[in-house]
Amino acid sequence: MSRGLQNKPSGESHYRAVLTEEIVLALRADYRPYVFSARKCAEKHCVPFKAAQAAINYETWRFVT
Repeated sequence: MSRGLQNKPSGESHYRAVLTEEIVLALRADYRPYVFSARKCAEKHCVPFKAAQAAINYETWRFVT
């Protein structure tokens, strides 16, 4: 059994990916605190709120700038 680092799929190549890099960039561009909320961004781009919120706050998709 190996205990080294493993190359795990990330981003769009992950089998459970809901977002794409284009959508993440669009969410971050649209988001304005107290003006255009993460919930409104998620509704505009038809993605789940939690996924949008995590991407906007760089909790996920950190490598996309």
